[in-house]
Amino acid sequence: MTTIATPDAGPRTWPGVLIILAIAAFYAFGLPAINARLPGTAPEPGGVTVDLGSGVSVVTPTGWSADLANMKPKDTLALRNDTSSLVATAFPWTGSEVELIERTVSLFEGTRRFHVRGEPATFRTERGLAGHTYRVFSGDTDGRVWVAALPGGKVGVAVRVRGTPGLSSDALRDAQAVVDSLQFQEAK
Repeated sequence: MTTIATPDAGPRTWPGVLIILAIAAFYAFGLPAINARLPGTAPEPGGVTVDLGSGVSVVTPTGWSADLANMKPKDTLALRNDTSSLVATAFPWTGSEVELIERTVSLFEGTRRFHVRGEPATFRTERGLAGHTYRVFSGDTDGRVWVAALPGGKVGVAVRVRGTPGLSSDALRDAQAVVDSLQFQEAK
């Protein structure tokens, strides 16, 4: 029987162990510390037209900050203030408006644990865009959602505001202004 000599693995494994421990410590303590120092919001000037993509744009309200984690250029405008959040988004949509309402209601009730209050009501902006709006609520949040399947049948839009019950009337007014500012330019 032949015996194969193996090198002693004793002292040479310590550098590898130390590197692994350093990496684990960085992930456990360093990244959370860096994340805590980065801002989650940045001031967002009011009155600025924001392109949501798909030919849709809105105008920002005054007094809100950009929610940097949820903003997506040419897709989603995400804003925050002390008591509320406001999101406007445009997306490809080829279904009917009824299907859009059903889809957004199921998303709120399923994944966000919100409940719909009342039946969706129609709305029409000053520029003639029409859609449906409904109220949502949870144990500690009230809100409203506006959805519309835009002319041409290829684009959907949603605006959502939610905030602390009793403290979100200004946010609701600002969200209504965002909805009223919706502009749609169909691509040719």
